Amino acid sequence: MSSATPALASSAYRVYTKYTLDSLPSHPGKGWTRFVCLSDTHRKTIPMVDGDILIHAGDFSSFTTGFRDSLRWIKELNHPCKLLIAGNHEYNLDSRCFDYLNARNPGVRAELAEDRRLLRDDSAIEANLNYLEAESTTVSASGKPWAVYGSPYTPEYGTMGFYYRPHEADDTWAPVPRNTEILCVI
Repeated sequence: MSSATPALASSAYRVYTKYTLDSLPSHPGKGWTRFVCLSDTHRKTIPMVDGDILIHAGDFSSFTTGFRDSLRWIKELNHPCKLLIAGNHEYNLDSRCFDYLNARNPGVRAELAEDRRLLRDDSAIEANLNYLEAESTTVSASGKPWAVYGSPYTPEYGTMGFYYRPHEADDTWAPVPRNTEILCVI
């Protein structure tokens, strides 16, 4: 039996922010969807809670270090559906950073293109991995379709990836569909 107490709860949802892996809250039952949400793992692989939909919202690598190992770990997790959004540490995925990275290490463009390809290749499809970069998708779990929009973009901070300047904010967020039920932003 779980000793975890929801941080937020209603008849429609329960949000747990503190629990131990040996005392997890039980799945509420048929018709419910268990979302497992995490971010900022920075190339660490950690024991993972079972659930219907995994959302990793940014910084699964650390300034491109460990990108492929971290992506492989996420693909191998047992969640029936996985949503992945890059963070500012995945600047290898930000096309605006390509020229900067290529100038520092000529020839890196092919490596960066391969990183992007791995997000949508056959192994990603087989793993039910959906990479969202300022785009929407619909995923289903427990018989319910969920309209999700994911974006890595954040207000400008230093020279990190996926930033926007103040005057770009409206254009950055205007494409979010009105029917979005889950908004995953960094």
